Amino acid sequence: MDLNSCAGGWSTLLENYDGLAKFCYDNQIADSTLKKYQTVYNYYSNFCFWNDLTVGEELSCVRFMSFVLAAGKGWILDSFKAAVTFFSLKDCFQFRWTDLMKGVKKGAKKIYNRIDKKSRLRDPFLLNAIHTWIDNMYTVTNWDYYTYYYCCLYAVIIVTGLRCLCRPKELVELSFDQIVLNIPEPSCVTIKSQFYKNDQFGKDTDGIPIEPIPNSPYCPVKIISAYRNLVLFKQPSDPFFSNLGSNEYLSTDFISSVIKIVNNTNAVVSGHSLRIGGASQLVKSGEPLEMVGFAGSWSSDAKNRYVRRTQLVTRKTSSKILTNNFCDKNQ
Repeated sequence: MDLNSCAGGWSTLLENYDGLAKFCYDNQIADSTLKKYQTVYNYYSNFCFWNDLTVGEELSCVRFMSFVLAAGKGWILDSFKAAVTFFSLKDCFQFRWTDLMKGVKKGAKKIYNRIDKKSRLRDPFLLNAIHTWIDNMYTVTNWDYYTYYYCCLYAVIIVTGLRCLCRPKELVELSFDQIVLNIPEPSCVTIKSQFYKNDQFGKDTDGIPIEPIPNSPYCPVKIISAYRNLVLFKQPSDPFFSNLGSNEYLSTDFISSVIKIVNNTNAVVSGHSLRIGGASQLVKSGEPLEMVGFAGSWSSDAKNRYVRRTQLVTRKTSSKILTNNFCDKNQ
């Protein structure tokens, strides 16, 4: 159960204090974390069932960790202890993390990282790629409607993702009424995105204001408005982004394919490349990491992996290091 299902009130939960306690316990962590724990725990409990082992005991944990390593599913190891601990407290069974279990997990992770783990490579989206795409959109005059629609759709997905540093899931879940014109100022657009990864309870009611770029073909307000004019027939709850003739929400795979088509390079891009590209552009323009974190609603240090290498370039690290070394050498 999640908090979004509580609109009808608390009366049913209050009839059973044990149920309310479990409900509170579930909601101490983010929905995405709870789903991950549930997945890992399901793997573990099913393994114990089919192998006649007891959930929570040292033998079952050690054998399970060995099993997931042999199966090439070493990613389970990172969340295994936390997941079993969570459900042991919730379902009231004995679980103690022993030195043997700690050692097996540590060794299994080392082996997995060396043999099976595949690095998640994500290059940033290249800014000149969307410039080229938009230039073509404005210069070609003999578009048929189908081609023009998808040209606009691809452009607005890329521009919105870059400007708002969106995750792919946040893009595909946008509804028509979440794109608000002339807020907070005339000629602006506000993206009323809620319930994203770091807004589990929908407290972000302000949205992301997007200001226009005067006299620029790459103005995000102009591009968003151009696509919006093509879909004015949509109802408030309909998806903002959709295929032509369809009223279904797009998939995150569709977002990834759009990025690959528009980027048009051999770079390793994915749905998150817009988020990385937007963060990289902010760093190049001189924005501090704190502002980048705020712009992308980062609650962790994950952004640092994307932007600190860019900072080394923009701060002319080579010149600073080599010049100082050469100065020292000549002294």
